[in-house]
Amino acid sequence: GFLMRAEVRQHTWDSQTNGVVAATFSLRLKGKPTNINAPGVLSFATDLPASQTVSAGSALTMGVVVQGGTAPYTYAWKKGTSTVSGQTSATFTKASAVSGDAGVYSCVVTDADGTVITSSDCTVTIN
Repeated sequence: GFLMRAEVRQHTWDSQTNGVVAATFSLRLKGKPTNINAPGVLSFATDLPASQTVSAGSALTMGVVVQGGTAPYTYAWKKGTSTVSGQTSATFTKASAVSGDAGVYSCVVTDADGTVITSSDCTVTIN
């Protein structure tokens, strides 16, 4: 539904002989409608774990699930402060982990309205 501001204006006023008052009014809608069924606040339904250990040569996979906000969402995965090239979905996947993949990862999510949230950090260890 929508919510709008309204202004009531009285146009005429007449006092009748029997004590009854007659009046006419108009209703003017003002401004833009506000959507009261707006989506909830952008947040993580599933966040990253605090840590993850993967064997060298195995797949490194982690993911987030967001809720609320306004779709579509964009995803940017970070290792430390650097954006990881090619990782732009809700799931980070690398087919074969190497020792250099160890580090602290996070996911930055932006919704269509420009709202930005950042996941918890996940410390990845490669055995």
